[in-house]
Amino acid sequence: MSLNYRGLFEKSEVELVEKLVSKFQKTYPLMRLEGADDLTQECLIHWLDRKSKYDSGRGASMKTFMSRVVVNFLIGIRDNIHSKKRKEFYEAASFNAPHEEGEDSLESMMGKCDASGITADIHIVIKQLTPEQFQIYKYIQEEGLSLNAISK
Repeated sequence: MSLNYRGLFEKSEVELVEKLVSKFQKTYPLMRLEGADDLTQECLIHWLDRKSKYDSGRGASMKTFMSRVVVNFLIGIRDNIHSKKRKEFYEAASFNAPHEEGEDSLESMMGKCDASGITADIHIVIKQLTPEQFQIYKYIQEEGLSLNAISK
């Protein structure tokens, strides 16, 4: 699907960007999460901003300069996508966070767990506690003390 840029860009500019976007999407699968048209449009907007910085005295052609600008921009997008992916892996879901309509919160899902199985597991673990650990467990469970209060 080709977008109409109403004369803002030459046909060769649009084709070059489409070619670079396609190459990046083939090389980096996460880049496929972004639509090709969306990436092309973002690159062209970035190019429109950088086009005025071209200096013919530096020995590079306009096409070479444009390729460099677009590739650097795509590398930035790729790096952002990768860092978001890594960040999502390490982020913990909030226990009470609202979810999309129809989904249960983690808290409500915990209530649906088989309580007898969990209780049996807890009792096994409790039997393995040292006397000091068991005393701390009692303070927390039965008396509702915080760890700070217990340490004092």
